[in-house]
Amino acid sequence: MNLNRTALAALLLFLLPAFPARAGEHPFWAADRRENFRILLPGGWTVRRHLSQELALRARSRDGTAYLEVHVLREPFPTEAEAADGFGDRDDFLSLSPVEFWRGRIVSVGGEEGIVRRYKVSVDGRPAEASAACFGRDGTWFLVLAVVSSDRAGIYASDLEQSLRSLTLLTAPSAPGDPIEGRWRWHNGRILTLGRHGRVAPSSLVSSWRRKPPTPEEAAGAYLLSIPGPAGGEEEAVLSPDGKKLFRISGGERIQIAARLE
Repeated sequence: MNLNRTALAALLLFLLPAFPARAGEHPFWAADRRENFRILLPGGWTVRRHLSQELALRARSRDGTAYLEVHVLREPFPTEAEAADGFGDRDDFLSLSPVEFWRGRIVSVGGEEGIVRRYKVSVDGRPAEASAACFGRDGTWFLVLAVVSSDRAGIYASDLEQSLRSLTLLTAPSAPGDPIEGRWRWHNGRILTLGRHGRVAPSSLVSSWRRKPPTPEEAAGAYLLSIPGPAGGEEEAVLSPDGKKLFRISGGERIQIAARLE
């Protein structure tokens, strides 16, 4: 019996160096109030922030064999798939010689839906594995890239998967909305939503809106509506004093074009 215990103890001592020391190291949240997100990182990892205009966060394991990046892309990609394609075409990502072998959907713990792609890559000439998850909100795309050396993938796989799914988009302090924002019934019966930053949905009748700079002759409160199509252009519009009607200005006359939906 004593011989068996001695052999078992020796075996455990032989196996222990194969695993990283994790005692007292717990996962921790790294929050970024500038970009309004937070992400759960493995314990003991070092974090650097805002290394470039798009690279909001870079975390690295103590042994240097794994890292995670959060890129914030502000480009007019219509879907997260196209945002991921755009990131995949960048030189810094292509330098990893990525070979995609799997893709699917992902839902973060914060309820954000996105896509995830997995790659075989090369880091400094050594084989590695990478996962890239892309989430989007209001025209801003969050690309989480996790890379780990192939010989350490089994050790960090669950930690990195947890990090990918932990991305939470925080609610930014809301600025007061413009009076024109809201749902409108157009003169032809169509319903349009005029949203923040000039957005319009659907955009077949009006593609965007913006405030018209005030002049000494007129007070602030006029708008310019962008009309799509060959015969389109910009039309001037104003709100009624109670904000419930929208008028087009034509030849000095006001012609009602929409009524607000309560």
